[in-house]
Amino acid sequence: MKNAGGYTLRPVEASDLELVLNQRHEMFIEMGFEPGACHAAIEANRDLFRTALADGRYRGFFAVDNSNRVVAGGGIISHQFHTGPLDASRRRSWIVNVYTEPSHRRRGLARMVMQALLNLCRELGWTAVLLHASSDGRPLYDSLGFKATNEMILKLRQ
Repeated sequence: MKNAGGYTLRPVEASDLELVLNQRHEMFIEMGFEPGACHAAIEANRDLFRTALADGRYRGFFAVDNSNRVVAGGGIISHQFHTGPLDASRRRSWIVNVYTEPSHRRRGLARMVMQALLNLCRELGWTAVLLHASSDGRPLYDSLGFKATNEMILKLRQ
Protein backbone atom coordinates (compact mmCIF):
# COMPACT_ATOMS: atom_id res chain seq x y z
CA MET A 1 0.00 0.00 0.00
CA LYS A 2 1.40 3.42 -0.99
CA ASN A 3 0.24 6.86 0.00
CA ALA A 4 0.55 10.07 -2.01
CA GLY A 5 4.04 10.75 -0.68
CA GLY A 6 5.43 7.48 -2.00
CA TYR A 7 5.63 5.74 1.37
CA THR A 8 4.94 2.02 1.50
CA LEU A 9 3.65 -0.18 4.30
CA ARG A 10 5.33 -3.42 5.17
CA PRO A 11 4.48 -5.92 7.90
CA VAL A 12 6.59 -5.99 11.04
CA GLU A 13 8.65 -9.19 11.21
CA ALA A 14 10.11 -11.08 14.17
CA SER A 15 13.57 -9.78 13.19
CA ASP A 16 12.34 -6.18 13.66
CA LEU A 17 12.55 -6.28 17.47
CA GLU A 18 15.06 -3.42 17.72
CA LEU A 19 13.03 -1.21 15.35
CA VAL A 20 9.86 -1.85 17.37
CA LEU A 21 11.63 -1.08 20.65
CA ASN A 22 13.33 2.02 19.26
CA GLN A 23 10.03 3.49 18.08
CA ARG A 24 8.46 2.65 21.46
CA HIS A 25 11.34 4.41 23.22
CA GLU A 26 11.09 7.52 21.02
CA MET A 27 7.33 7.62 21.52
CA PHE A 28 7.76 7.63 25.31
CA ILE A 29 10.50 10.30 25.16
CA GLU A 30 8.30 12.58 23.06
CA MET A 31 5.44 12.07 25.52
CA GLY A 32 7.69 13.67 28.13
CA PHE A 33 8.76 10.67 30.18
CA GLU A 34 12.20 10.72 31.82
CA PRO A 35 14.81 9.03 29.57
CA GLY A 36 16.05 6.66 32.27
CA ALA A 37 12.53 5.45 32.97
CA CYS A 38 11.93 4.99 29.23
CA HIS A 39 15.08 2.91 28.86
CA ALA A 40 14.16 0.81 31.91
CA ALA A 41 10.66 0.18 30.52
CA ILE A 42 12.05 -0.90 27.16
CA GLU A 43 14.52 -3.31 28.76
CA ALA A 44 11.90 -4.71 31.15
CA ASN A 45 9.69 -5.57 28.17
CA ARG A 46 12.32 -6.70 25.67
CA ASP A 47 11.61 -10.42 26.22
CA LEU A 48 7.84 -9.88 26.11
CA PHE A 49 8.07 -8.15 22.71
CA ARG A 50 10.61 -10.70 21.41
CA THR A 51 8.27 -13.56 22.31
CA ALA A 52 5.14 -11.78 21.04
CA LEU A 53 6.82 -11.01 17.71
CA ALA A 54 7.87 -14.64 17.36
CA ASP A 55 4.51 -16.21 18.28
CA GLY A 56 2.26 -13.70 16.49
CA ARG A 57 0.78 -11.96 19.52
CA TYR A 58 2.47 -8.79 18.23
CA ARG A 59 1.66 -7.78 14.68
CA GLY A 60 2.27 -4.47 13.08
CA PHE A 61 3.18 -2.36 10.12
CA PHE A 62 6.02 -0.02 9.27
CA ALA A 63 5.87 2.84 6.81
CA VAL A 64 9.04 2.97 4.74
CA ASP A 65 10.28 5.81 2.57
CA ASN A 66 11.59 5.59 -1.00
CA SER A 67 14.97 4.39 0.30
CA ASN A 68 13.22 1.57 2.25
CA ARG A 69 14.01 3.22 5.61
CA VAL A 70 11.44 2.74 8.39
CA VAL A 71 10.01 6.17 9.31
CA ALA A 72 6.74 5.28 11.07
CA GLY A 73 4.98 2.30 12.52
CA GLY A 74 2.64 0.77 14.99
CA GLY A 75 1.50 -2.58 16.25
CA ILE A 76 -1.08 -4.63 18.04
CA ILE A 77 -0.24 -6.80 21.03
CA SER A 78 -2.68 -9.37 22.41
CA HIS A 79 -2.74 -11.00 25.80
CA GLN A 80 -4.97 -13.52 27.49
CA PHE A 81 -7.46 -11.66 29.66
CA HIS A 82 -10.54 -12.36 31.75
CA THR A 83 -13.94 -12.09 30.09
CA GLY A 84 -16.74 -9.68 30.91
CA PRO A 85 -20.43 -9.32 30.12
CA LEU A 86 -19.77 -7.06 27.13
CA ASP A 87 -17.03 -9.20 25.57
CA ALA A 88 -16.71 -12.97 25.99
CA SER A 89 -13.29 -13.06 24.33
CA ARG A 90 -10.40 -14.34 26.44
CA ARG A 91 -8.08 -12.01 24.51
CA ARG A 92 -7.56 -8.29 24.84
CA SER A 93 -5.62 -6.47 22.18
CA TRP A 94 -4.02 -3.05 22.36
CA ILE A 95 -2.70 -0.85 19.60
CA VAL A 96 0.76 0.22 20.71
CA ASN A 97 3.90 1.97 19.50
CA VAL A 98 2.24 4.30 16.99
CA TYR A 99 5.11 6.59 16.09
CA THR A 100 6.27 8.73 13.17
CA GLU A 101 9.71 10.30 12.94
CA PRO A 102 9.40 14.09 13.30
CA SER A 103 10.71 14.85 9.79
CA HIS A 104 8.00 12.62 8.26
CA ARG A 105 4.99 13.90 10.18
CA ARG A 106 1.89 15.53 8.70
CA ARG A 107 1.96 13.20 5.68
CA GLY A 108 -0.76 10.77 6.74
CA LEU A 109 1.61 8.01 7.87
CA ALA A 110 0.08 7.44 11.30
CA ARG A 111 -3.37 7.29 9.70
CA MET A 112 -2.09 4.84 7.07
CA VAL A 113 -0.58 2.61 9.80
CA MET A 114 -3.72 2.84 11.94
CA GLN A 115 -6.00 1.95 9.03
CA ALA A 116 -3.86 -1.10 8.27
CA LEU A 117 -3.95 -2.16 11.93
CA LEU A 118 -7.72 -1.72 12.14
CA ASN A 119 -8.20 -3.65 8.89
CA LEU A 120 -6.13 -6.49 10.36
CA CYS A 121 -8.29 -6.48 13.51
CA ARG A 122 -11.44 -6.71 11.39
CA GLU A 123 -9.97 -9.49 9.23
CA LEU A 124 -9.20 -11.46 12.40
CA GLY A 125 -12.80 -11.04 13.53
CA TRP A 126 -11.97 -9.16 16.71
CA THR A 127 -14.80 -7.32 18.42
CA ALA A 128 -12.70 -4.52 19.96
CA VAL A 129 -9.21 -3.11 20.25
CA LEU A 130 -7.90 -0.73 22.89
CA LEU A 131 -5.19 1.92 22.99
CA HIS A 132 -3.72 4.53 25.29
CA ALA A 133 -3.73 7.88 23.51
CA SER A 134 -1.19 10.65 23.84
CA SER A 135 -2.57 14.17 23.57
CA ASP A 136 -0.95 14.45 20.12
CA GLY A 137 -2.52 11.20 18.93
CA ARG A 138 -6.01 11.75 20.32
CA PRO A 139 -7.39 13.71 17.32
CA LEU A 140 -6.40 10.90 14.95
CA TYR A 141 -7.94 8.23 17.16
CA ASP A 142 -11.11 10.29 17.62
CA SER A 143 -11.39 10.63 13.83
CA LEU A 144 -11.11 6.85 13.48
CA GLY A 145 -14.02 6.29 15.88
CA PHE A 146 -12.22 5.47 19.14
CA LYS A 147 -14.17 6.40 22.27
CA ALA A 148 -12.93 7.12 25.79
CA THR A 149 -13.93 4.48 28.33
CA ASN A 150 -14.59 4.45 32.04
CA GLU A 151 -11.18 2.98 32.83
CA MET A 152 -9.43 4.61 35.78
CA ILE A 153 -6.04 4.22 37.44
CA LEU A 154 -4.70 4.59 40.96
CA LYS A 155 -0.92 4.80 41.23
CA LEU A 156 0.14 2.84 44.27
CA ARG A 157 3.79 3.86 43.98
CA GLN A 158 5.41 6.92 42.50
